Amino acid sequence: MSEHAMHSQIPQILKGFDFDGAIMRTHFMMYGYNPTFDVPIGWWKGLDGSRIATIPTYPGEGAEFGKTPVDNWILTRYPGPECSDSMEVFRKLFVHIHPLLASRADDSGLRREGLVSKYENNRQYQWLLLDELMEVFPEPETDMVTRPNDFTVRMPWGYCGNEIWNGCRNAEVQVLTAERLSALEFLSGGQSHEEDLDESWKNLLLAQHHDVQIVGLLPEAHKLLPASIHNSEEVIQSAMDFFASNMSGEGIRQVTAFNPHSWPISRWITAEVDLIKGEAAAFVVRTGNEEIHAKIVSAHRFSDQSILEGCIAFKAELPPLSITSFSVIPADGNPEIVPSEISVDIKNLRIMNPYIDLKLSPDGGFELIRNVVTGELITAEVERSAYFAGTINGTHCESRGRWIIHESGESTPWVRASEYGFIADIPYQFDITIYEDNPQIDCKVMFFLNNQKIGLLSDNKRDSHSPFVHEEKLRFKFFPGVDESFTGIRDLPFAIAHTSDSCV
Repeated sequence: MSEHAMHSQIPQILKGFDFDGAIMRTHFMMYGYNPTFDVPIGWWKGLDGSRIATIPTYPGEGAEFGKTPVDNWILTRYPGPECSDSMEVFRKLFVHIHPLLASRADDSGLRREGLVSKYENNRQYQWLLLDELMEVFPEPETDMVTRPNDFTVRMPWGYCGNEIWNGCRNAEVQVLTAERLSALEFLSGGQSHEEDLDESWKNLLLAQHHDVQIVGLLPEAHKLLPASIHNSEEVIQSAMDFFASNMSGEGIRQVTAFNPHSWPISRWITAEVDLIKGEAAAFVVRTGNEEIHAKIVSAHRFSDQSILEGCIAFKAELPPLSITSFSVIPADGNPEIVPSEISVDIKNLRIMNPYIDLKLSPDGGFELIRNVVTGELITAEVERSAYFAGTINGTHCESRGRWIIHESGESTPWVRASEYGFIADIPYQFDITIYEDNPQIDCKVMFFLNNQKIGLLSDNKRDSHSPFVHEEKLRFKFFPGVDESFTGIRDLPFAIAHTSDSCV
């Protein structure tokens, strides 16, 4: 496995699948490399304490970006013009290791019939298949403990604009949501949707394959991911229709919400309304014995100020794994409109809620973010604390744009702003949303590329410069106001790990 971000968890995964052993080696270190151990075999120990018998990479065998281990190079290129070192050279390098394993990535295109004929009848060498390996090696005596930061990682995220990576993540969320809803529906006397879920999973698992995600096989991704998402969404819609039709509602609109998480969540839920003259000027939302004030996001009103059509928002508290029915009901009289808790200064490009004070830069990006409660800066004291940058067509570039803060509705609980600009000759649109009830800033950006080249330019396809260096990607740069003691957090499968790396 050539992606090292989750390697420290592999013993736990392999033990769960009942593997007998492993080899901790990277046969070509394009995306990263693993730690080395000076033993013939050891117990590879994972974060949870799981152990599996493992043959390591030896110190000096190869652990460096862009390198191929000594033995893999010999086994794939000797004898030939690219390699004059024989297996005898490899034995001399690691004479203290016994048994000594030379391994290769089994790429059938790199055939070495000359090497096979030279060593085929040599009793000092034995050819092994993977399933014979553990029978030949002794019982491990040493623990080889690995932690997340022991694996050096340089991932290619950013290639294909993360389209495939993000698409897989979206498909994962959809199929897991569909699976939970279908289970609840089946327990309630409805359908199981088993065939649709099975098809959705199969398409997703294929799309998660290394060569689709990392190599960037867009045609496969464009076929597999929409198919998976479509099947999941069909299941979600069918299950929600089942529950909505079996739950009571009143008033002018019934809204049914599902919380797929195992913890309670608070969410702003929106609903479209259309009415006749005089029917309602404001709304409350009722669920059980609870009434929730509804905010008017947008409205077209009659001359008597009653609403013709519009959009409302209400804050819902959703219990874990719950399906809740809400009724939108006209409010009595003409209640006072409660203004949003967000203040906006369009001229000075400033947006403030009870948590953060955001100053947008006239040149695009963020100028600063301040903590409203403490008065302290969240961002560093620099000219611009957040913007886009990248090496484009061989030149380092920074984004420049112009902000538009969108006019909000009568009492909208959020404010949206859009930046339109260029980085080099690439146009982009950067949208942000700030809420009245939390400090989170939601961000979304779209770049409109036309064959521009991102990263270092080179006509040498075999040069040693990585195309995956973060500082050369088209990326979002953010400067937090922190000192050198600041620690980054890596969110990994089965693990949360600290890191001192500048890019997380």
